[in-house]
Amino acid sequence: MYNVADYLYQKACSTNAAAHDYLYNNILKKVSPEYKTVDYDWGNTIVPVK
Repeated sequence: MYNVADYLYQKACSTNAAAHDYLYNNILKKVSPEYKTVDYDWGNTIVPVK
């Protein structure tokens, strides 16, 4: 579970910032207190219209 949470967090694959923060606060930081934060990049959530 930790590896999946790490992948989703590092790639900012969450559907929103709250889910991104949940991964950090409730899984990653609890298992590894020194885990570094990653900003949730809103730019990856919107697909440009062509």
